[in-house]
Formats: sequence, C-alpha cells, structure tokens
Amino acid sequence: MEYPSETTHGFDSPLVTVRLAVTHFFRRVDRLFTAIAYAEAGNLDKVQEMLDQDKAMKKQ
Repeated sequence: MEYPSETTHGFDSPLVTVRLAVTHFFRRVDRLFTAIAYAEAGNLDKVQEMLDQDKAMKKQ
C-alpha cells in the first residue's frame, strides 16, 4: 500500500516505516496468541509446526 504522498524519491517516509513496524509487531503478537491457544487446546503438533515456520523465516 504505497500512496504517492508517502514516498519521496523512492525512500519511505517515517509514516510508512512506522506503519510497517506496527503491522509486523501485531502479526507477531497474533502468532504468539495463536500458539498459546493451540497449546491450551492440547494441539502441540500445531505449535511445533508454527515454531518450525518461525525458524525457517529467520533463516531467510
């Protein structure tokens, strides 16, 4: 989602940078609560799958 007023000569404005950081933060929080819910429900295989996905994402 890039708006012409948010970019200056190809560089992101502070607004875009903050928006991306907040979006990334809340995605991580969402995954954390999802993993907790799976663990509470006893679905440890799904939790392990999420952990493996996180490891794979960090290696990229």
